[in-house]
Amino acid sequence: MTEYSTVFQRFTSLIRRLRPFTNRFPSPGMDTIFSDEIFLRIFRYLPGLDSFRGFYNLNSRLNRIIGEFYVGFGSVLTEDQQRFILPYINPKRIRSFCVCKSRYEYLRLNQCINIRQLKFSSSDSTHDIYTHIEPQLIQVQPKNFPHLMHLTIYLHSVTDEYYELFCMIFGNAFPTLKYVHLPFASGYYISGIKTWSTSLKYVRIECCNKQMFYPLLDNLPNLITFHCSFGTNNSGSLNNRTLPLENFYLETYDRSSVHYRGVKMELQELIGVYECLPNLLRTIIFIYSESSLDSIMDRFNSVLTHCPRLNTFECFIECNTVMESEETANEIKKRYPLFRDSYVFACKTQKGYLRGIKM
Repeated sequence: MTEYSTVFQRFTSLIRRLRPFTNRFPSPGMDTIFSDEIFLRIFRYLPGLDSFRGFYNLNSRLNRIIGEFYVGFGSVLTEDQQRFILPYINPKRIRSFCVCKSRYEYLRLNQCINIRQLKFSSSDSTHDIYTHIEPQLIQVQPKNFPHLMHLTIYLHSVTDEYYELFCMIFGNAFPTLKYVHLPFASGYYISGIKTWSTSLKYVRIECCNKQMFYPLLDNLPNLITFHCSFGTNNSGSLNNRTLPLENFYLETYDRSSVHYRGVKMELQELIGVYECLPNLLRTIIFIYSESSLDSIMDRFNSVLTHCPRLNTFECFIECNTVMESEETANEIKKRYPLFRDSYVFACKTQKGYLRGIKM
């Protein structure tokens, strides 16, 4: 409400300033009084979609002026947006769009050549990674979206279209793409990537097999943030010993499953990754181990000491081993300067949570 009050006050102030100018005209009609530049200035105080709600279809001149604005649909469209706004917008003026086939279908998506942000969503809770297929995924090609910077795909099944898009994303086909969020990645796709992307800086993969995990880190030279959940328990190692990563988030794919303990990264393997992250500033880790809590925290301390620039960390620890004489997480952390000033939550010795700022 405050935001719109401010806009209204600015609009009223502008009208007062223009009143001496408007008295020179015999016709009091706003359409004949104001120049295009004045309308453009007025509409800049309003969110793009509100300009369509309030002024579109009043007359052909306003339609033309409003049609020059770029608009964005960053989330699932409402029914009003679907019926009264989207059909009247020039596709070339859309900067962001959310595809959701369970709610609506936009047949002019491939004409939105100025899109910067594209999201494929699903509001249907019955959809899962094994069954959901988005027909318009085939439209995501460099020729259709030459300015694409941000791509999010929440759900999708294994299809040829997904494979081809994955290879284009990481194969440097989208020269401006910086952020990508994908449902899964398989080492099977590596053979389709000849030249790796130099533009990608932020990558999130909900279920990343280790056959793809290490190649991604090794071959994306400008990657700043990487967030992944493991989908297999294969081992591996890094060839690149100095990665540019500043933010690193690591977890298992499905922690709600009784089988998730088979999908993990051993602590020694984890140390091997962090040894290659001299630029790391922030990290979040989920650790599941058969070892005791004090052993896990000792190894975790060894992991983070390899990162000289680290200033913020969170670690979620879960272990199976319980000993009656074992120290609590709060007692253990006092032995390590890294953890001494961090916040710790522990339930007996089963679970520990570390969060802190490295001093």
